[in-house]
Amino acid sequence: MWGWRCSRVQEVQEVQEVHAGTCDVLLVAAEWRARALLRALLIDKGIDVRACDRWVHARRRLAEGRLHPRAAVVDLIGLHDPEDTLRTLAQLVPSERVMVLTGSGALPVGAIERLGYSTVLARPLMLREVVAKTIELLERTTRTF
Repeated sequence: MWGWRCSRVQEVQEVQEVHAGTCDVLLVAAEWRARALLRALLIDKGIDVRACDRWVHARRRLAEGRLHPRAAVVDLIGLHDPEDTLRTLAQLVPSERVMVLTGSGALPVGAIERLGYSTVLARPLMLREVVAKTIELLERTTRTF
């Protein structure tokens, strides 16, 4: 947990299964408080975010060609088999368009970088740092994939 506070009502309002279409950021994070707060802050910056709590939902939409984000933010904490998630993600989203968040109990930064991901943030995280890095990531991407 990142220590962020958010009400359960916000989570209920958040769509659990990511819907098809084009968006700025695909956010995959198992922890509902962190996901809801990060999503809200990105939306507040004018960023179109599709969020989900399970990689399986996002993977299905990406594989079907029904979801086209400019970038992806994946929080490994709480995801089932983080290494497999990143290996599969690399087949669907160019690694230079992905930011990986990690921490205790997930993959270490070095292992993530060896899988080809260069934008990696490790806990403890400052929320403004995650938002700023997401904006930087979007500025580097000019089109969807």
